[in-house]
Amino acid sequence: MKTRCGYLLAALLLTTSSAVAQCDWLGRIAQAVEERYSRDDSACKILQLPPQEFNDQWSAMVESKVLAQKQFVNDPEQARLEEVAQRYLRYAGVNGMYEPLAVSSDADPNAFATGQHVTLHEGIIEWYLRPQNTLSRMGADYVQTGQFLAAYGSQNPGELGLFAIVAHETAHNILGHPDGFTMSQACDRYIDNSIRDIHDYEAQIATGKRPGGFKSAMKNTLLGFAQTFMETQEQQEHESQADRLGAWLVWKETGDPYAMAKALRWLALLSGNPRSTSAAIFDSLCSTHPILLQRTAAVEVQAYTMNPNQFPSGLKSAPMQNVRNRYEQYLKWSDAVTQNSERIARGELTDEERTVQKRIHLETKPKKSYVSIDAAPEFQVPVDIELGLGPHHLRIRSEEVSWEQDIVILPDAPEKLKIEKPKR
Repeated sequence: MKTRCGYLLAALLLTTSSAVAQCDWLGRIAQAVEERYSRDDSACKILQLPPQEFNDQWSAMVESKVLAQKQFVNDPEQARLEEVAQRYLRYAGVNGMYEPLAVSSDADPNAFATGQHVTLHEGIIEWYLRPQNTLSRMGADYVQTGQFLAAYGSQNPGELGLFAIVAHETAHNILGHPDGFTMSQACDRYIDNSIRDIHDYEAQIATGKRPGGFKSAMKNTLLGFAQTFMETQEQQEHESQADRLGAWLVWKETGDPYAMAKALRWLALLSGNPRSTSAAIFDSLCSTHPILLQRTAAVEVQAYTMNPNQFPSGLKSAPMQNVRNRYEQYLKWSDAVTQNSERIARGELTDEERTVQKRIHLETKPKKSYVSIDAAPEFQVPVDIELGLGPHHLRIRSEEVSWEQDIVILPDAPEKLKIEKPKR
């Protein structure tokens, strides 16, 4: 009977119109963040806000956009599940936060967290409370549905499973996976790109150009951000962390240490036959079938050592404070670097700076030119030469062309300077 029902479910999945996009909520959040925080330091600034203001900003600017793509329904389970979600926050010691829970009209069995909210699809509520409806929608007739439930129905944890799903998604929010990690990565990306822009700015000054300011040359800081954030390894780590914390939360609520394992195992039954390359595969809670079974086994093992009175150890929350500190350090550094570069370019040197000599490999285009620096006798390039910090005036002469150009030697000057005739 079990073998027959296994083939039955795989056959049913073959008739499914489409598979659920893996971690769809994460992709939409990444896209919303990229659109809003991709051109300046807004992500860094929002991280500097007090927690409640950060939550309000995130909800208004990102969550509202993501959730606007969904159609919501009034489900009789919604109020009860929302009450459970608020207790989870208290178990975890998260004070002053309210986590709205909504039910969307989506039929696929999934759920997602967006930072301050949790959304369940109607399909996941049905799979735990009315699995016959799910099977019927997948194409099973009355007899086939009865056969499947006779074989596997005893594994359905029912409402306990929904409590576990809400615990899993609440854990994502507590650990900051949707918002804290996303904004921290956005800010880190801004800082990395800005540092490169400052070095480009210094390079422009060094070759005698006068840019309006390094920020005018800023590039989109989140180019490719959605793809970077969706790296499989990081995604699976976040799911594992949410499983661990979620298992503890639902145990605190229900007294059943295996509640999460039961919920994931029942969910895995909808994944079809993982060996069948032709079968449509459901991606439930960001996992295909084999990964979901691995996660089930992991939380079963955790149940042996879990202490309901001790918060799970080893969980990593979003590195928001570290990124805040890095941003503050970056601001001080960038201001000092740009101001020093511009001061040295004006020839305003300290007594110590006047004694500094930098060894530079000087080249020109065209090659085999003759160069005079600060009206000194000319010499042929390319050449290695020592120059003091500050501005220098060059006269360049070759068989083809001659021109004059100013350069600036900075404390972090590149070891190689290539001087090209400016385009008119």
